[in-house]
Amino acid sequence: MTVLEADVSAPRDARATELGHGQPLLRVLSSSAFLLGVICTAFAVISLRVKANTNPFQDEGLYLYMGDRMIDHIISGVTVFEHPGSYFSGAPGLYPVVGAIADSVGGVQGARLVSLFFICITIVATYGIGNELFGKVSGLLGASAFALCGSVIFISHLATMDAMALCLMTLGCWLTAYSANHDKLLWAPIVGLILTCAFLTKYAMGVYVPGIAAIGVLLAWRHMRWGALRRGSLILASTAAAAFFILTFWAADLKRGIVSTTADRTPLSPTPREDLIWYVLEWIGPWILLAMLGALTQPRRWPISVLLLAMSVIGPLQQIRIGEGTSLSKHVAFGLVFAAPLIGSLLAWMVKRTRWVGVLIALALAATMMVSGTRNAEQFLTTWVDDREMVAQLREEIAISPHKAILGEEPSAQRYALRTITAPEQWNDTFVLLYGNKKGDAAYREAIDQTHFGTIYLTLNTANGKKINEYLTNSETPYRLSKKVPFYRHGRYAGHYLVWTPKVLRR
Repeated sequence: MTVLEADVSAPRDARATELGHGQPLLRVLSSSAFLLGVICTAFAVISLRVKANTNPFQDEGLYLYMGDRMIDHIISGVTVFEHPGSYFSGAPGLYPVVGAIADSVGGVQGARLVSLFFICITIVATYGIGNELFGKVSGLLGASAFALCGSVIFISHLATMDAMALCLMTLGCWLTAYSANHDKLLWAPIVGLILTCAFLTKYAMGVYVPGIAAIGVLLAWRHMRWGALRRGSLILASTAAAAFFILTFWAADLKRGIVSTTADRTPLSPTPREDLIWYVLEWIGPWILLAMLGALTQPRRWPISVLLLAMSVIGPLQQIRIGEGTSLSKHVAFGLVFAAPLIGSLLAWMVKRTRWVGVLIALALAATMMVSGTRNAEQFLTTWVDDREMVAQLREEIAISPHKAILGEEPSAQRYALRTITAPEQWNDTFVLLYGNKKGDAAYREAIDQTHFGTIYLTLNTANGKKINEYLTNSETPYRLSKKVPFYRHGRYAGHYLVWTPKVLRR
């Protein structure tokens, strides 16, 4: 070898060595695990930067408070006389206990971080579904699109059962798709158990179980044919059997809650259907449109595309049908798990066909989604009132009459905030009251006439709250309007609590 040849070959050898050293790093940076970590980290940063009320939402106060009560029941056998199973939209022994444990460590913010953790797992599982259906790139892009939705960000902030239920449902769907593609029939009972837990965490998850089983059938049909029906039937049967066993032999009292909150629900917040349609279009319309376009990129797999599109809108359509506005801003996120793979398919198709043009379009769509998602999330996260002044006022009233009953209009958040200085039996709401041998309006009037309550505070948001305030105002009762405490929404004055206290203080 000449000197010149040696000089030329040395840089080549060095470059080859550098590439050899760089390949493991390149493999790590391009791996699904690393990219999912980046997506989840970015989601957590975006979520935590969105402005949110620091005081608990009514549902957060309710679940965390009842979670503490359930823990006392499990450990000490304390009777939970509130019977939360009869009106909760999920089993009070599941998420409320998880949330209460986190609350005992880090307060309501700690419980909210648990929801953020559940949503991060949901993002990973959404990738898994997209990967099994349409490939790795589609899975990653679909998971990113899912994470940018305002409703998803909203759920990640709330210490409620929604994040945990969505996580379990998505994991069940991922395992269904994985087992169908890899012929793992033994996964079916495990999927059934996971979907049962999702259903018990939030009963509305039950509507997605048949569709998830159908996804398994369609995926397995290519290599199992009629044997695929056995897979889907086993998922349905194991889910139904587990739920039946639990509801029959362990938690029969949950049946009433399933009927009243889900199966035969009476709208708590009746809303015109045209308004609900507009909300759905505003909050997830762009995602559904992209999913529909994504379905066009899969012409040979139209059955599964149609199924995914149907599952992405079944939840909102049900609320539109019954005219229910309550929790719609949370529930629209559930179906996006099924829209996300189709969105990922569309974005992957664009990138593959048009290269850098497709990348630029995907980035522009992501930026638009992020702006829309963060704006909607911030709107959702500041809709409940800032009640800190009312909590401070209640502390003063409780100090005056520490053992007297309290009547509040939707008092869950205040009951949670004051749980260390009050007993559970002190709290009453304007939804139902049993007093003596009476109930309803007669019970409230008799309790008021006998000065049963040490404090009454009302916002006039419920029918009974308005009736109670009218009775206090127009009748000769032993109460006086002692204070009007302001509350705020979106940082602006939005009304006030009417605080009624006894004319003669009684301890």
